[in-house]
Amino acid sequence: MTLTERHVKIISEHPLIDIIDPFRVKLRDSIGSTAAFSLPSPDDSGNLAVKLFTIQQHVRGGTVKPDHFRSLVRCVIDNESTDIDIWEAVFTIIESLGALTPPSSIAPTFKGTPVKTSSSRLADSETRELVESELFFEIKDCTFRNVGGFWGKFFDSERWHKEQKAILKEIMGTHDGKRWMEFPKSTDEKQVWDWIRSLEERFLSGARHRLHTTKTANQFKDRKGQMDLFFQAPQKHAADAFWYKNVLVVGEQKKSHDTSRFKADLLQVTRHVRSVFADQPTRRFVHAFTLCASIMELWVFDRSGPYSSGPFDVHKEPDKFALALVGYATMDDDAMGLDMFIERKEGFRYITLDDVNGGESRIQLTSPMMRQKAVVCRGTTCFMTRSKHVAKFSWASDKRDLEFKQLKLAEERGVKGVAKVVAHRRITTIADLRKGLIFADRHRFRNDDIHVDDSPSATASTNSSSQKRKSSSDLASDDTSEPKRRRSNRNKSSLMQTVNKQLSINKRKPSLYSTCEDPWDNRIYVCLVVSPAGRVISDFESIKELLEAMRDAIRAHQSLYVTGNILHRDISSNNIIITA
Repeated sequence: MTLTERHVKIISEHPLIDIIDPFRVKLRDSIGSTAAFSLPSPDDSGNLAVKLFTIQQHVRGGTVKPDHFRSLVRCVIDNESTDIDIWEAVFTIIESLGALTPPSSIAPTFKGTPVKTSSSRLADSETRELVESELFFEIKDCTFRNVGGFWGKFFDSERWHKEQKAILKEIMGTHDGKRWMEFPKSTDEKQVWDWIRSLEERFLSGARHRLHTTKTANQFKDRKGQMDLFFQAPQKHAADAFWYKNVLVVGEQKKSHDTSRFKADLLQVTRHVRSVFADQPTRRFVHAFTLCASIMELWVFDRSGPYSSGPFDVHKEPDKFALALVGYATMDDDAMGLDMFIERKEGFRYITLDDVNGGESRIQLTSPMMRQKAVVCRGTTCFMTRSKHVAKFSWASDKRDLEFKQLKLAEERGVKGVAKVVAHRRITTIADLRKGLIFADRHRFRNDDIHVDDSPSATASTNSSSQKRKSSSDLASDDTSEPKRRRSNRNKSSLMQTVNKQLSINKRKPSLYSTCEDPWDNRIYVCLVVSPAGRVISDFESIKELLEAMRDAIRAHQSLYVTGNILHRDISSNNIIITA
């Protein structure tokens, strides 16, 4: 990359001359240099030192090969290379490696927090193949087709307004009883698109949502990817560029129907849905569809996975196609799955929660702090509030106690160094969103007999390259009742017995980790406001700040266990914060 004047100024003020020899410690020394802590990373996600530290860990673990460092080596051994040349080579390496997750320093333990892969860790610049491979592991155990009650829940024309019913009748008038009269003989994507657009122009010109397509993979801002069909609200100013924050319905079109391509087509749709959730993080669910020749299938994606209407032929079941077209074009915000909880007024956002005194608090949200870029996940999204607190939205599994209850318990027991609850509210659940639907067996993808999660070799790889799925309870209290267990092995150490007891307090299986009991994971959508606000520990700005944060975190966990009699079982960089 080309360095800016700001980069050049920082490098000039902090030369490498004193730490450049010998080469075998160059990467280590550059990590600790003043310039590394001052230079911003290429993606502006922090300073350069954090990126270099992550690369160093991967080099030691053998997951990053030496070939990536050829240009840097040449600069270092060339006596004529300047500091500018060396740092340009460093920036190039970081950009070429993309997003790297620091590998775990220890192997998973016998009853450690279960891990499962997630697309959340991937940068938007990652290849389509890599993103879709990660997305497959998100949806492979929670995808359902031919869900009963799908049409009645989302496309019940009996509940439509008379204007919608009139449009439906007019569109059905273009079907001759056997096929759509103007449907092209060739199912070429362009010709089918023109036919659908002609229906929209004739019958849906005044609808609240409009149909669009992209011609290139660069028409969406921030992310690459060509979307064949999608609905969004009409924009005040027509533009060639689109934003995922405006997308309402995702569509994928193919000129032929090939059942062997089902997985690939669904993953392509899922990749776009991931981008919609990333830019609309408080959205409850996303509608989508595939149209392969004349075979259509409607989908809904929520935080517990995708489910569908089942495939149908638009000629043989024309009413379903017409219901979908009119429904997508005229749905209200609630039926579309948009956020209905945050109040938007005069350019500001407000939420109303239950405060700790039993009353209600109206809280103004200001700047967004973080979001989770995945589909099947907690969907954690944080905002700063006007009162300098943190508002956290998340879809927590109903198989463990809600976070606000655990934090209140810690506060009641006098624990020091743990966040304090300001306000909270339970908003909805997946069970509420799926009420009235009938789920049979989950869809089994081809070659789905071998579960990667169960293989010993996969355990290490997923541990080093994925975000964790939380254990059955983020904080486990010793007060939870548990029947005593006989010792099965007299030679077990007392330490092993103690740890086993701590980890088996709550015997409910971890969220998203079992596939044999409930057909899908019920999640509870909650908003929690806590104090104080801060930065995650990975955003440290100096070695001293990092060490002080680690010290305080250790003290807090000691207080949690010794004073509160609570064992924290989800310690990660995301829940250790640096306060002002």
